Amino acid sequence: MSQGVLTKRLRAAAAHMDRVIGVLTAASPEALEGCAGLIDLACREIRAVAVPPGAAKGDTAALAEAQRLRNRIGSARRLLENAYQFHARWGQILGARTGGYVAGGQAAPFRAASRLWLRG
Repeated sequence: MSQGVLTKRLRAAAAHMDRVIGVLTAASPEALEGCAGLIDLACREIRAVAVPPGAAKGDTAALAEAQRLRNRIGSARRLLENAYQFHARWGQILGARTGGYVAGGQAAPFRAASRLWLRG
């Protein structure tokens, strides 16, 4: 892969991650609905960029884009981890409020009702 092509692919992957971060920070149900698809697109772009270690040696533009992509992936990871923790904590709160506490002092598990969404 030529240096210019590598830089463009890395830039495209970082742009996909920027869109993922935008959706995760918006946090509306509508925005989050398409988040999995955006993450999938970003992952495909990242896999397409995969090059052997050292392939970009001396290519400062590609290395800068790779660092930018790495930072974006870290930001998205932290946002996803925080979203998981937020929902897990609310599950504990709802479990304690609806089911009380179990023998060990932990909140009872919260069992959310299943949802069915139809669009027509």
